[in-house]
Parts: sequence; C-alpha cells; structure tokens
Amino acid sequence: DKKERAKAEKEIETKGIDLVQYREESNNLELDYYDLLRELVYDIPAKSRYERVRAVRESDALEGYDEYQYTIINLLLDKYIESGLDEITNRTVLKLDEFVRFGNPIRIAEQFGGILGYSRMMENLVKELCK
Repeated sequence: DKKERAKAEKEIETKGIDLVQYREESNNLELDYYDLLRELVYDIPAKSRYERVRAVRESDALEGYDEYQYTIINLLLDKYIESGLDEITNRTVLKLDEFVRFGNPIRIAEQFGGILGYSRMMENLVKELCK
C-alpha cells in the first residue's frame, strides 16, 4: 500500500539511511525497495523477486485467466523479476518489445475487459506479489 510505503520511507529517512545505497552495499539487488523497507522498519525477512514470483505461480492466483491473459501476466511476472514492482505497475510496460507482439497497450487491456479490467488484474497481481 502506497501510504504504508511512504510512511516507512519517511521513517528510514529520519534514521539517515539511504535506501539505494543500502541496497547496493548490502548486495541485495534482487530485492525490491518494498522488501528492504519491510526488513529495515518492521524486521520482516525480505524475499527476492524470484521467490515472490514463484509463490504466485505456485498458488491459485492465476486460475481463471484465459491463455492470452495468462501469457501477458507471466510476461509481467518475468519483467517484475528483472526490473521490480515500479516497472510493471506503469502501463508503459506494455510498450516494451516482449509485449508488442501481443498488440498495442489498448488491445492488451481490452483482453482483460478494458482499462478497468487490466487495472483490477494488476491490483490483484501486486497484492499476490506482496503477500
């Protein structure tokens, strides 16, 4: 949740910790800032992006999607492993080469019931990734 993230970021800043520098110096490049925040602020063990994707793929979270939707979601999960949460939640991700072969962003969104349906899918995906 964005409010919780902003609150945690502010708490880290008041402690004088630079999250980017901490991530690099602690060699935690496979972790999202979300996980670093949870670890630093709440003492919750961090999970790598790969671990989060594996958990989603092994759960029933992707059931109910057709083959096209499933393919797009898996591309988003692969992109998440590579680049993180901020990258996949920005709709411009659909303009990247790996998505272009499935159509333009509007066509892709239409396969999820339009922009609203795509947004709902993305909200659910983020929720599953952040469990």
